[in-house]
Amino acid sequence: MKKSFIVLTMALMALIKFSLGKPTNSQDNTIYWEGEVNLTKDFTLDKEDVLIIKPGTIIKIDREVCLQIYGELYAVGEKENPIIFMKSGEINWGKIEIRGNTTLKYCIIKDCYDGIECWESINITNCKISSTLSAIGCYGSSPIIMNNTITNSTIGITCNPYSSPEIYNNTIYGNIIGILIERTSSPVIRSNIIVKNRDYGIETRTDNFVLEDNYFLKMVKGKF
Repeated sequence: MKKSFIVLTMALMALIKFSLGKPTNSQDNTIYWEGEVNLTKDFTLDKEDVLIIKPGTIIKIDREVCLQIYGELYAVGEKENPIIFMKSGEINWGKIEIRGNTTLKYCIIKDCYDGIECWESINITNCKISSTLSAIGCYGSSPIIMNNTITNSTIGITCNPYSSPEIYNNTIYGNIIGILIERTSSPVIRSNIIVKNRDYGIETRTDNFVLEDNYFLKMVKGKF
């Protein structure tokens, strides 16, 4: 009887943690998300924790709710079974703020305010990011941004001061500005398709960048 009570109590505690947006922790500080996850409040991954999101997971996020990643995040979906970050109602969710080691692959990220904020040099590959104010923002970091589709956002990729992202083989279309290059940033932009962005494919406020083998329909505003 006592054993049954302990098991029931542990199950209830796990359910409470899940409803607060932090699914149950396994050994070695590793958290696993799978199936459907509902975030109703800001989620913070601490430095000592690891979050693994399994292919096919759907994360439904309440209005203006943010994910803050200080630990390690591995969100690696599959081409036919991606991981989806989406709003749970009519109003957009907040952002994924990344300050720890992170890999995002085959993820769909949509209907949020600031998309992905890169404060660390992370890998973002084979993702689809849409309907944001800034799909990917780089802040003093050197992320690898490769083979993604970025669309229907105010700015596709923002290279903020002192950032040096490597931007390869992406399709960036249907935004207001495809890529914004701020002063003192130094991105490498190669082999991308940058088309049908309303104002500019690239707007630049510096000449300290590499631009090679890209395809444009609307060219670049700025200084060379």
